[in-house]
Amino acid sequence: MSRETGAASTPILIRHRPAWRERIDRSAPVWVLAAAALVLLILLPLAWLGYMSVQGEGGFTLAQYARVFADPRLQRALWNTVVLALWSGVIAVVIGARSGASSWRPS
Repeated sequence: MSRETGAASTPILIRHRPAWRERIDRSAPVWVLAAAALVLLILLPLAWLGYMSVQGEGGFTLAQYARVFADPRLQRALWNTVVLALWSGVIAVVIGARSGASSWRPS
């Protein structure tokens, strides 16, 4: 059996999609669902933590916060956390700015 590959062979029909289908990103719903899941998994526990931190036996209270600011050991731990966060942010900005400046090329 021989195969013909010339002009006499069966024509190939190319089906074109409408223009509006070409503009739609099919991965967008996946990214939206992933972002929603991440927001839910991050914000829900943080909101629960915030809610529970102001709840006491009798309802709304700031007694836990008053205890943190009154205890010298907890004050020191809070201060160390703030200092560490500040310096981490400064170092990250410096490294990021230097990396960006070294990779920047003027047009």
